[in-house]
Amino acid sequence: MASVVGGSNGSQILGGKPEHVWVLMAGFCQFEGDAEQTWSTSARLEKEFTEYLVNERNIPRKQVVCLTDDLGTLDNIWRGVDKICAEATDGDVFLFYWGSHGSLETPGDSSTFQLKSYDRWVRGKDIVNRIVARFPSTGKILLLPDCCYSGSLASIVEKTQGKPNTLKFAVLSSTSPYQTAWSKWRFCRVVLDAVRGCEKTAEGLEETTLESLHRFVCTEMSFICGGHPELYIEEGFGNTTLHKVCVETQSPWHGNRVVIDGKRKGVVIGGNDTDVFKVRLAHKDWNDEGELISTVRCQSYEQACEAGSNSAFSTIPVGSSVLMKWWSNWKNSVPGVVVDVCAGLHKVERKAGSIESLREPIGDLWVSRECLQISSVVTAADIMSVDSVEVAGAGVEFINGVYSKMSMFNSRPCFENSETSIQMWWNHGSWRIGKTNDYYYYSEDENPLNGAKFKVWDGDSQYLNENAVETAPPFVQKVAVDIMSVDSVEVAGAGVEFINGVYSKMSMFNSRPCFENSETSIQMWWNHGSWRIGKTNDYYYYSEDENPLNGAKFKVWDGDSQYLNENAVDTAPPNVKRT
Repeated sequence: MASVVGGSNGSQILGGKPEHVWVLMAGFCQFEGDAEQTWSTSARLEKEFTEYLVNERNIPRKQVVCLTDDLGTLDNIWRGVDKICAEATDGDVFLFYWGSHGSLETPGDSSTFQLKSYDRWVRGKDIVNRIVARFPSTGKILLLPDCCYSGSLASIVEKTQGKPNTLKFAVLSSTSPYQTAWSKWRFCRVVLDAVRGCEKTAEGLEETTLESLHRFVCTEMSFICGGHPELYIEEGFGNTTLHKVCVETQSPWHGNRVVIDGKRKGVVIGGNDTDVFKVRLAHKDWNDEGELISTVRCQSYEQACEAGSNSAFSTIPVGSSVLMKWWSNWKNSVPGVVVDVCAGLHKVERKAGSIESLREPIGDLWVSRECLQISSVVTAADIMSVDSVEVAGAGVEFINGVYSKMSMFNSRPCFENSETSIQMWWNHGSWRIGKTNDYYYYSEDENPLNGAKFKVWDGDSQYLNENAVETAPPFVQKVAVDIMSVDSVEVAGAGVEFINGVYSKMSMFNSRPCFENSETSIQMWWNHGSWRIGKTNDYYYYSEDENPLNGAKFKVWDGDSQYLNENAVDTAPPNVKRT
């Protein structure tokens, strides 16, 4: 790892000399009333971080406050903040790390973000307001929230009223505003690695800035746990240099990201470059311990990403319609659209359903490739062929439900909910949901499926149904296809090419259809709790999802090895859809 260069500039943090830098570290493995610890104590880093700042960066110990577990009551945190604010002088720097639980009091509303101390929850805006009211007005504040929804703190800072123009904030969060976070102190470890002077942080430059730190942390967190930290810097913040670094590395392999056996991920932290690496594995506590891994089992992360579109580490193009696994469950998958790609993650604009069913449907999420399946792209012409659509997520509850095609209107299908008589039809350049001259929601997208944006009606106000005002608009999607109702399916994307093709229903087996590819005699059938693709006792792929349509995840057969066809080993599994 690179070392810190000496000199006055090298000893500064965000433009402040050590004697003008103040630190409060608050971290928690246990909370009042908890019978067990929430997070691992073996990997916790608040004290190590504190000692580095004191011993290596020469910040006076009296200017560093570290509060952990039962010491971190809200009263003690307030006392720590107040002490720092009272003793700081003009132009000083305040670093405030808080590793804990985070939540949104109101789902989807980042302004209601709150953090947990040992004994109580505290609103993010109360933290910011307290600092604004007490810290010298010409100072700099760097907030490092490490918890669920921590990206919300940036929007709170941005909207805080009454800040002196000369008091500037920056926020580096462990995750985005509507994203849950990760235990095991991974974010804290990555930040500590960076501020110690990691050459990868400096990107070959002579200094590490908040911006280069953010890029490094984004890449590293994406790799080890699918995280997407966010950085907010107020205009006029000024010098963002953390320290000067040299760009010499210990060896060419140090810090490299690797994939082991095509599955596990880790970062090289030791060993030699001939036959064995010491690898810090992503699934374990993100501390300094590592496992010795043979180099023949390692593949660079970059190589894994370039392995093709079916690779678990590849990315999906922006604009693609996708299904997103929800809470580790494909059965509750959520439709969405990829709107951005960064460091191997995809920002997905969700088209979620109700809060009750999907917990927190509002807001975009950053997710890895393994959490996504590409949906079939629906063009405008495809709406002509569907017999029914599902409307979901509307704030007016009775708007939600299945709408069946009843007629044609303006050369497009008109759909109706048979239970409510509410319709969806195309008129004067928009899809409308409601009844004649009684509108709830509309969309100007000619294709109402797979991600079209609906809004509360805002045309002629006399036609607006007042129940729709300020309610959540719906999204519209194809009705999920039941395997029992189809006559044929298409298998595609399999690494064993002849597995792909159209499979027609030939019989029933175990009370479910059995499908066969007439050209290859390969079959797909249900047996002992899974859909199998292959032949009797000769299996290629399988899925435990009872409905193999609508985004079911297939895998290479990993049951009794004697039945595995060797041609399927290490190949991409297929997806199955209705023909």
